[in-house]
Amino acid sequence: MRHGVEVGKRRAHRVNFAIPEGVYLVHLKYADIRALSRANEHRVAVASAKGTAMPGAAWRDPQKTDKKFFRKFETFPKLGWERARQQAYEKLSRDPIREPDTGIVRARSHRFHNTTTLPDWFKTLF
Repeated sequence: MRHGVEVGKRRAHRVNFAIPEGVYLVHLKYADIRALSRANEHRVAVASAKGTAMPGAAWRDPQKTDKKFFRKFETFPKLGWERARQQAYEKLSRDPIREPDTGIVRARSHRFHNTTTLPDWFKTLF
């Protein structure tokens, strides 16, 4: 739940937090341009709908966000897959967010400022 686990309000402050190595929640929207284009069409449609609590500017004009991301992305150093994977695991597997009001324990969100190339086996999953 909410990128974590619901453990109950009484246990949220003390439950052991462990992410199995090799299991990560990441947004790969910039890894496939065709998928990004389809996702952006959906975002614009959702953000253009009538109603309250609708998504904001990033969904109404996703190309602006994409261009900003790609310009910044080009400046990031490249890490090999194993080092990038290790770095992600080290950051995500410690100091979780504990929400006693909801009973949820989840990894913190992190932005990594490097690039990597996904291994060939990963590409076969999609």
